[in-house]
Amino acid sequence: DSNSHSNVCIGNAKKKSRKRLYSLIGLNNNDEDAIPHEYGLGTVRDTAKFFTLYGIHASERVTEHRLCEFVTTGNMHDEFVPQMRHDGMGI
Repeated sequence: DSNSHSNVCIGNAKKKSRKRLYSLIGLNNNDEDAIPHEYGLGTVRDTAKFFTLYGIHASERVTEHRLCEFVTTGNMHDEFVPQMRHDGMGI
């Protein structure tokens, strides 16, 4: 059934995406194979500062202030994009 095949592909993509995210933020033993060269966090601030700023407790995989809802609804995008620097590299 093509629908179940699509669901498997979506599930695999989500797993790869999660593995990449966890590697980027240092929760996946820094698995370099999971991080394509075009992804990165930059060098301006470290992950600890980012986690503190946004209320993320990475090792426990817990967030404060309904962060997931803020991100998944698109509200984060709507609020942050107008504040982007002219070079597009941060707010």
